[in-house]
Amino acid sequence: MLIGIIGENCSGKSTLAACIRDVIGAEIITGKDYLRMAKSEQEAKRLFQEKLKRAVDGSNIIYVIADPEHAALLPEAAI
Repeated sequence: MLIGIIGENCSGKSTLAACIRDVIGAEIITGKDYLRMAKSEQEAKRLFQEKLKRAVDGSNIIYVIADPEHAALLPEAAI
């Protein structure tokens, strides 16, 4: 399952994500944390988008988004 939580800074996104994680055992990814997946930003984005696509029907991931442009990384199936 993939859950995207989008909102303004300091609006409680991380708190909500932690509560959901405690119930379903999800991995939480915040903002640009995905950049740690590879040395180049393009490769990291590609790997992250693949991971999110797999999560739609597989592992539990919560993606916490404060910057609207990061919502574009969510797969269409999750929107």
